[in-house]
Amino acid sequence: MDCFALLGLRRAPWVDPEQLQSAFLTLSNQHHPDRFQNAAEKAGAEKRFTDINAANQTLRSNSLRLAHLLELETGSKTAHVQEIPPEAMSFFDDVAKITRGLDKFLAEEKPEGSSMLNVYHFERALEWTEIVQELQTRLSVQIATLESELKTMNRAWETAPPSTGHSSSQARVNSLPIPRLRVIASAMAFLEKWNSQLQEKIARLALVT
Repeated sequence: MDCFALLGLRRAPWVDPEQLQSAFLTLSNQHHPDRFQNAAEKAGAEKRFTDINAANQTLRSNSLRLAHLLELETGSKTAHVQEIPPEAMSFFDDVAKITRGLDKFLAEEKPEGSSMLNVYHFERALEWTEIVQELQTRLSVQIATLESELKTMNRAWETAPPSTGHSSSQARVNSLPIPRLRVIASAMAFLEKWNSQLQEKIARLALVT
């Protein structure tokens, strides 16, 4: 399934969120199963509606969108990368250190019976929240930096030889910055994963504070 084509969008590393949302809302409204009474039409609409939702989820995520685009252009799925690219590596030690320390804190039993210990535990939770949020801010800045690069890369897709259906010619592939896109896709996957993990920790800290 070509998620770009399904939503009526051009293939590109960067997709404007508002344009994506507009396309999604228009198509999901047109193909919502509740609009159809005939059983066959309703079944077809349900399949289309599911595909539209899946395409929207794919294109909304930087890492999923780039992996999908690479598969469309190269004809093969992106292999799972173990090596962390430089664009994400600078965060690895901090993420690992903070995650370990935070997990240790969250594993502690909340003190009972002592108001002073409860206050101390509460203050530590606030400190951890600030530490995690600061790291999330840094991750978000790096993600935004990579997104800016993706926007500039759109030009290469606008000027590349056209694709034929779901396949791409070698001339098209050669004209596209595929190696750099692979690096960004890998970096985005790590950055988004770490950000999601930290957000889960924030949610758990909220129960303490």
